[in-house]
Amino acid sequence: MRRTIPVFLALLAFLFFMATPPVWAAASTPRPEPRPLRFAPLPGENHELAMGEYSPMLQELARILHRRVEFVFTGAFDELFDRFRAGEVDLAALGPLPYITLRERYAAAAPLALFRDAAGKTADACAIIAFGAAPLPLDGLHSHRFALTQTYYTCGYMAAQNLLRAHGSGLEHNRFHYFISQESVVLAVVRGEFDGGCVRTTTARQFSHLGIRIIDETPPLPGLALVANTETLPEKDRQIIRDFLTDSDLRRTNKAGFAAWGETVRYGAVAVSDADYDATRRYRGAMAIPAKGTD
Repeated sequence: MRRTIPVFLALLAFLFFMATPPVWAAASTPRPEPRPLRFAPLPGENHELAMGEYSPMLQELARILHRRVEFVFTGAFDELFDRFRAGEVDLAALGPLPYITLRERYAAAAPLALFRDAAGKTADACAIIAFGAAPLPLDGLHSHRFALTQTYYTCGYMAAQNLLRAHGSGLEHNRFHYFISQESVVLAVVRGEFDGGCVRTTTARQFSHLGIRIIDETPPLPGLALVANTETLPEKDRQIIRDFLTDSDLRRTNKAGFAAWGETVRYGAVAVSDADYDATRRYRGAMAIPAKGTD
């Protein structure tokens, strides 16, 4: 009996040792890497240009959030909206019309910061443009051809339609074609392929040396914003991003660092909320935007 007890205790100790992972093994188990921060630029943007534009900013966000960054490229706004709703996008760069459209489909979309332009403004108008001395009288305009940016671009169908309606016309009385970018719209007008186009006022002025002139403009509308998916990005991270982008003191003390950021995001930002887009909602009204052009 005296011999049986020690043997029994030794057996129990052996079984306990086998069932319990050693401390060194637990310590060597690597922690799971945090999920990457997934960012979507505007649909259809050239991949290399988009990465050059946004990567410096995103790398700073990755550093302060201790997460990697991944780009999510899409070919159209509807694809971006679908991937946002599916939880495949954490952050997106969106103008006002794409944002309010996404928000209507997905209440978890929330704007964090509105980027300033080189003049310090956070809003810009949209302009109907023409080339050279070619006349483009908007009053009662019929049977003309317009170049427009993608369906949900703010300075696309929505802006052009409202401007033409103010002159007793409309895109339904004319023909229009969607292009992938504002630059494509400008060049199509310069080549004489279209009678007019609609782009941001800032863009129109940048191409004035080519003979582009502004015919009429909308009221100022919000510019580019960083929009978060509140279902995939915790509030703590959203606040860190908002505070970092809107920190004017940090921008003053690190001018060289921010100078390396892309042109659309390097001039600082201001905090923004959904209510700041109410004027855009009123401007769009109940307008239905066609998915395809008529030219």
